[in-house]
Amino acid sequence: MDVALILQQAGFDVEEAGNSDEALRKLNGGGCQLDALVTDVQMPGAIDGCVLAKRVHELFPDAAIVVISGVTKPPPEEMPPTATFLAKPVSPECLLRAIKSGLEA
Repeated sequence: MDVALILQQAGFDVEEAGNSDEALRKLNGGGCQLDALVTDVQMPGAIDGCVLAKRVHELFPDAAIVVISGVTKPPPEEMPPTATFLAKPVSPECLLRAIKSGLEA
């Protein structure tokens, strides 16, 4: 599933990052507007997707956060309290529903 393409087709402006280090550079660069984050638990980089999700929640407490994995479901304490976990495979409809639900919360 190409998450970026699905989100773009749904009308979202998408900024991609190949690893957690790149994502943090973009977010810490200032002037960034973030409404939602979709990350994999096993995101490459210095931190995993759960830690990235927690950092994003600290920087953007109102952002919808979706954490996905095809391998493991992280314990609740490893994710921000408002994050949604989705097990792979994830349908486009399920992904969009999770993001929209997070944005409405």
